Amino acid sequence: MDFYSQHVRSDTSSILRVEDASLRDDDETKGGLLEVLGLPSLLMQQGKATFHLAVKPTFSVVDAGQGKADLLGQPRLVFRGTDAESRSGIPVEMVSHPVPLNLSSGGGVCPRGYVLELADRSAGTGRQGTCKLCAVGTYALQPLIGAGANSQPACLPCTAGGDCRGGADVHFAVGEWKEQGGMFRLASCPAGHEFVNSQELGGPFDHAAQQCRQCTGLQYITDPNQHSCQSCPPGLRCSGTDAVDPVVAGSAWRAVGPHYILLSCPSGFSVVNTSLGAFAPAEQRCEPCGKGEQCVSEPCQACTLCPPGTFKAASGPQPCAPCPPNRYGVIVGATREDDCEPCAVGGLCANGQCALAVPGLRCDDDGTGILGSWSRIREGAWTGRWQLLSCPAGHRIINSTATESDLQRHECQKCPEGYFITNPNDPSARCQRCPESLTCIAGSPPTADPLISGVLVLSGLSGSALTDAALDAIKRSILRGMGAAEHSHIDVLVSSGRRNEASGTSRPAVQLSFHVVADAASAEAWREAAAAPAFAHALEVALAADGYVVNATAQVEAEVPVGTFAVKDNELHILSCPAGSLLVNSSLDEQGCARCEPLTYSFDYLDGCGAASCPPRRCQKCPVGAQCSNGDVFEPRVVGSVWARAPDEDSGNSAMRLTRCPSGHILVRNDDPVTGGPEFDQCVEW
Repeated sequence: MDFYSQHVRSDTSSILRVEDASLRDDDETKGGLLEVLGLPSLLMQQGKATFHLAVKPTFSVVDAGQGKADLLGQPRLVFRGTDAESRSGIPVEMVSHPVPLNLSSGGGVCPRGYVLELADRSAGTGRQGTCKLCAVGTYALQPLIGAGANSQPACLPCTAGGDCRGGADVHFAVGEWKEQGGMFRLASCPAGHEFVNSQELGGPFDHAAQQCRQCTGLQYITDPNQHSCQSCPPGLRCSGTDAVDPVVAGSAWRAVGPHYILLSCPSGFSVVNTSLGAFAPAEQRCEPCGKGEQCVSEPCQACTLCPPGTFKAASGPQPCAPCPPNRYGVIVGATREDDCEPCAVGGLCANGQCALAVPGLRCDDDGTGILGSWSRIREGAWTGRWQLLSCPAGHRIINSTATESDLQRHECQKCPEGYFITNPNDPSARCQRCPESLTCIAGSPPTADPLISGVLVLSGLSGSALTDAALDAIKRSILRGMGAAEHSHIDVLVSSGRRNEASGTSRPAVQLSFHVVADAASAEAWREAAAAPAFAHALEVALAADGYVVNATAQVEAEVPVGTFAVKDNELHILSCPAGSLLVNSSLDEQGCARCEPLTYSFDYLDGCGAASCPPRRCQKCPVGAQCSNGDVFEPRVVGSVWARAPDEDSGNSAMRLTRCPSGHILVRNDDPVTGGPEFDQCVEW
């Protein structure tokens, strides 16, 4: 349409151009608020000119926080040109009416995928801006993203977990993403992935770092939206998710926060979860107990050293092995069988087991304890080893600690039958033969107290049944039958285990001798009780109460007087003997009071002794003219005959010699040095 409002449909030579005709805030058309981009001038074609324009308006305020993008004024365009085909021949200017541009502002100033790019600020004016499409590797959901007082909008870098293809075209392969604050934010991750939104764990939010990072097969993650991937500890098999499998069956694990925590291990393993004294989740494992260690509890926390009496030569879950039966342990944490000590001789049981390795020092085969009192050495080279401290009566103590081999010889060495020892706890003391004239109960030294002795025959009890328990029952029965206190000193010796053929029943029987030490006040009453016919029946009743059914016969022996004796330097020495006996002390094992045989006599126990000792010898033969009994009774056969003691030059003994006969008798002697002697003295009637 021309100046005269006429349509010019044939004009193909006039040129039109577009110009800024923006209206400023003062409603004045001053222009300068727009920059027209593209071709500002076009040649008309058949009266038309079609412009494809882009404009760069000027903004007075751009603030993403407040969502502002205010234009400096109302943008308008005007089209101008010269009518080249006017018939008047005079050039006529063509001007259109101002065309207002309705541009978006605020958050919608640019379409999605574009950002408002601003020119540098000019003095006194606003800033020109244009919508810029975000390139591949970036994106924008709002055109004002990133704009502030001192910065301008900019495309956001693509997140590590996204695929930005330009503009707002973003693809996410893993995770749930949401638009928030003009950007994509990671909301959650699937199993096996860690939620990442910062450059470092616990660091500030970093938009570009956002991703669901997959854990490796050597990691695990307990909660993908709260925790990070954790290194798989040696005690677990991991698959990159929260599914784990313990390496050691029976180990207990629990997820606590970001970590799996090892709670306990099965027997034979210890919990390892530290490094340099600090908790180390990546080091957690159940480690087999090492040499000299074990853990027998279920579940197990920590291994402990092998207790004394056990050892462990190799690492592993197996418990510590006991020392061999003939050895015992001293040290804690033993790693070799040789760490077990050889059992002392006195600590060995009948089955070869070492009782020193058993609580209570008892033998498993019969439940009996070993002899003596034992204690562990508390200091020195042999600390922890067993040593023998004391022995019961009738035993010699062997307990030197001078060498290691000496420790293996410790024992209570029983004195042979018929022997005694004065002090069983003195290593220098030795077993001594009990003099025939004395009684040594259970290997103890002879006693000067009254002694009640007898013989007991029990029918119905075999020798093989005479266990320690049976002998104890017999001892109790004898003491009860005598009315003696149960703590009285008593000894029972098995004389024989034979079959009782006399009864015709062929029942088994045993014969025993017994000796009971009595005090002076009780001796007579006990002796009478033992000699009474009711004693045997009392034994039967008492034994029946203990489970032994027998027929008993008992015989109490007459009291035999003894001499005097003394102990010096752990040796017993007989000092004197009763009448009718001779002192013999040529050696410790040969000493005693030798009773005179029938038809012999002695009035002095020192008869025939030498200057230093008394050798074995015989009592004087009873003369033909006398009667002798009990070794100390000498009676003349002829009343009125006179006898006197005189030395016997041959024997060295003092002999009774006939010195005078009564009337009607003559004195007869035989003093032949070969065939004669005092025993031929007599008074012969004539």
